[in-house]
Amino acid sequence: MTRTMGPTNVNYSTSLPTLNGKNWDQWRVQMKAILDYQEVIEIVEEGFPVHTTDATYVQKALTKKIRRKIGK
Repeated sequence: MTRTMGPTNVNYSTSLPTLNGKNWDQWRVQMKAILDYQEVIEIVEEGFPVHTTDATYVQKALTKKIRRKIGK
């Protein structure tokens, strides 16, 4: 018996939405969904955390994890 994980003929768009000046509302919703799915929306909305030299181990570990996630 052969099992599949779902439909094999599903088409997914691999291109990012393009902002053309007339589609702001639709583009904003699509980009927020993409960034939220990738778990980086907080960085885009709030900025990347910057720690001083007296940052705790937990703060430094969290920053390192975030940097790995976004590829910096």
